[in-house]
Amino acid sequence: MKILALTDIHGETEKLKKVLLKDFSLSCDLILVAGDLTNFGDKNQISAVINLLNNSNKPYFYVPGNCDYVNRFDQEQLKYNLHGKHVVYSRIGIIGIGGSLKTPFNTPFEITEEEIDRLLESAYQELIKFKNFDKWILVSHNPPYNTSLDYTRTGLHVGSKIVRKFIEDNKPILVITGHVHEARSKDKLGETLVVNPGPLKDNYYAEIEIKNDVQVELKSL
Repeated sequence: MKILALTDIHGETEKLKKVLLKDFSLSCDLILVAGDLTNFGDKNQISAVINLLNNSNKPYFYVPGNCDYVNRFDQEQLKYNLHGKHVVYSRIGIIGIGGSLKTPFNTPFEITEEEIDRLLESAYQELIKFKNFDKWILVSHNPPYNTSLDYTRTGLHVGSKIVRKFIEDNKPILVITGHVHEARSKDKLGETLVVNPGPLKDNYYAEIEIKNDVQVELKSL
């Protein structure tokens, strides 16, 4: 499976158009977006981003980020929202968790570790109930704690301890995350590959291939 991994679009529709026209994007099987589709966007900005994803004619799923006003998305736009949910696509399970932990900026979609724990466990139990998948992926706007993906310019690790524990306990093959713009990188937690593609608003994205293992290339426009 070939996956185009995006995060932190922040309403930059011209950059989204460009990445969706890349050769890899045109041939990929799936698009996964790890949050912040908009930059505190209104209904027009939400529509612009979602319409581009729809018009790509590729299956896609996303989680909203802390800069997304989820209550401004209509029911059709929430159709592929994976926050607290699961889906199975081509025998690969996918679980999503959106929002972020509390920030100093009082952003629109902030949640607690307790909420993350409850939503992840619920989605995972629903996924494993059906046993119709071979491997599974986590899409989380929050990066896991104490990795290269949650390290800020101020020298602090700001990721989620619950997300990290959930990964270590349940061992997805891949985690796609975002939120910390300066922490574009790949890391490993046990056998799980964790990637922050970097913010699309700054021209970054990732190309992923899942064969016997997971191969990730960090790319730029």
